[in-house]
Amino acid sequence: MFRKAFRKIHLILGLISGLILIIIAGSGAVLSFEKEIMNSINKDIYTVPLSNKEKIPIIKLLEGFKKKKPNLEITAISFSNIKSSSLYFKTIKRDGDKKQVSKYYINPYTGEFLAQEKGEDFFRTVERLHRTLLFNDIGKHLVGFSVLSLLILTFSGVVMSFAKLKKRFFKSLTFSFKSKGQHFLKSSHSSFAMWLMPFYLFAALSGLNWSYSWYNNAFYKIMGVEKVQRTTNKSINLQKDSKLDEVDRAITIFESEVRNKYIYSLVKLPANGTVYSFLYLDENAKHRRERNKLVLDIKTKKVLKHERFENKPLNEQIMISMLTLHTGEYFGIFGQIILFISSLLLPFLVITGFLIYARKKESKLI
Repeated sequence: MFRKAFRKIHLILGLISGLILIIIAGSGAVLSFEKEIMNSINKDIYTVPLSNKEKIPIIKLLEGFKKKKPNLEITAISFSNIKSSSLYFKTIKRDGDKKQVSKYYINPYTGEFLAQEKGEDFFRTVERLHRTLLFNDIGKHLVGFSVLSLLILTFSGVVMSFAKLKKRFFKSLTFSFKSKGQHFLKSSHSSFAMWLMPFYLFAALSGLNWSYSWYNNAFYKIMGVEKVQRTTNKSINLQKDSKLDEVDRAITIFESEVRNKYIYSLVKLPANGTVYSFLYLDENAKHRRERNKLVLDIKTKKVLKHERFENKPLNEQIMISMLTLHTGEYFGIFGQIILFISSLLLPFLVITGFLIYARKKESKLI
């Protein structure tokens, strides 16, 4: 009776959320290696030929940019200590209530503009498909429901297979290609599900952070971490020469403080005030979320805050790294490959599950 109820729940949720889970899994598989794909197709933009010349000071690059693009407002500057790396200015172009955000990559040795970044729009569309099915709030709730369904499907699948697992645990993890028909579908479906269950649980429990605010808030409370509210960053007015000098001074103080031991840095430019915020990655950073934060006031030339990722307690590190945990990047290339394969195999489970149901239904009609 108990197992029969779970079998019905498993069937209903599988039929309702199956297609959406295929879309989520497929888009998730694409996003698993976004960084690697972007680095590959934008190799000539992210890197520049090495030169015997010194890099042009950023203040000079800003002056040149201001002359070429006087109508653009700069919100952030990204630069690197790696000699072969380009830098970029993140900008906003306003047209009434609309605004267009762009990145302009620049060769730090020559000051010339590089080609436009490729693939960014594609991956942001895939990301929206993954999180909202391209339907904003409605799609966000559908994705959330489907991910919750995946958790219930996983639990109900274990309950349904409990007797088999108890008697022949290791045998339940295998299946034979020699078996045919319904037996092959059932054995392959259950064995793949058992192998992939830990990864689906991990992906679902971490992924729900982007579907439901209540879940995200609860996660922060359980982990004992205070949730930082994001603030919108207004653009700086670079038409004033004093602002150019401020940016230059801020970067000089930053590089002196971190002693050039960084591979990437992003400075957000304030519209007002003299406080500048830097996010940067150490040379030995394991993943892109392992960022440090340095806040300084150029008026007093004092560092107001310097938060090192490595000095944070483990619970804070986990919450900061949630995205890389979800994609597997946190565990290196091995973690990415495992979650990539798991995502690719989810459609197999959905299709075999549907075929099991369809064949069973067909046999009853005969």
